[in-house]
Amino acid sequence: MLDSDSTRQLIVGAATRFDREVRASSSAYVQLRHHEVTTSTGRIEESSTLGVLLTPRHDGHRPWDTTTVRVHGDLELAPEDLQVYSEAWNRDLNSGDVVDQPSAEKIASR
Repeated sequence: MLDSDSTRQLIVGAATRFDREVRASSSAYVQLRHHEVTTSTGRIEESSTLGVLLTPRHDGHRPWDTTTVRVHGDLELAPEDLQVYSEAWNRDLNSGDVVDQPSAEKIASR
């Protein structure tokens, strides 16, 4: 979800387990989407993204855990990291090809 001025983003996800791989994947997704929106809008310094991940617990204390990732401003991601994140997350589910990201006009018009 993206607010009307394209500076605040909320990402909600769920996974069937929680481990280092899921945590790293979730964090990479939040960072990538934050980078894409701020690059498209040019509103880097005033932008924030909050990611919330729900995962089941199996220890009997409660049924779910909530993990959050919050990023703000310029993340200064290395080009190599952006490439890895994009290859992992920007794929068409049917073909496996990397998909184009929305243009700044599409994001700004939300």
